[in-house]
Amino acid sequence: MNNEILSKLGLNDNQIIVYTTLLTEGPSKAGTLSKKTPLKRGLVYKTLEELIELELVNIDDPEAKVMKYAPAHPNALKDVSARRLADIESANAQLDHELGSLVSQYNLASGKPGVEFYEGEKGVKKALYETLDSTEVVYTYADIEAIDDNASKINKEYVTERLRKKVTNKLLVVDTPISVAVAQQEKSPYTEFRLIKNEDAPPFNAVMKIYDNKILYATFANNFLTATIINDPAIHKMHKYLFEVLWDKSRSVL
Repeated sequence: MNNEILSKLGLNDNQIIVYTTLLTEGPSKAGTLSKKTPLKRGLVYKTLEELIELELVNIDDPEAKVMKYAPAHPNALKDVSARRLADIESANAQLDHELGSLVSQYNLASGKPGVEFYEGEKGVKKALYETLDSTEVVYTYADIEAIDDNASKINKEYVTERLRKKVTNKLLVVDTPISVAVAQQEKSPYTEFRLIKNEDAPPFNAVMKIYDNKILYATFANNFLTATIINDPAIHKMHKYLFEVLWDKSRSVL
């Protein structure tokens, strides 16, 4: 058997030696394997336990006074491959979730502002969900009508998850009948709306979120969804200040 294939499946050198020896010799005692390989008996036992966990080796006769170990059918390698692929896909999904945070840490440590760009429904959803790890209250400018028209499903799922994680959100929204209705419906200790006069803030087909030294811009014009995250403490500080000034001047939802 090509040992390189076994290595690519994740088997280490000792596992490859013991497994291929069993394939060649058939059911064997640990002592025999120690003699047939360069591995000491203790290491043979350890490796056999690992191969049993991988379902590549079985105990030939569990009732025997001295146990023999037998290789599983080589088809079992397909199962090892499938599990490894599943692990890689899971790790990749976790990496996608954490990558933005890692990039942010890198940018802060290196003193460089970072910019991330996302497109489409999946990308915008990923960018929005990053705000759910915020360590501070999330400040949001939102065009409710644009969200309802272009990203209603994403927003509904996002709000549900935000409330589940108890992430507090302060929202400045354009004063329209739809905005007022949504604000009155969405009553929660983790959500607070205030209204911007319509003549001061015409519909803008976008959302802006201010959180954790970052600014998130999401646009929804003409069903084309994009999101941009800027990681820069100075820009964050400026927008946070401007938001708070406008917040104090805006009116609450009755």
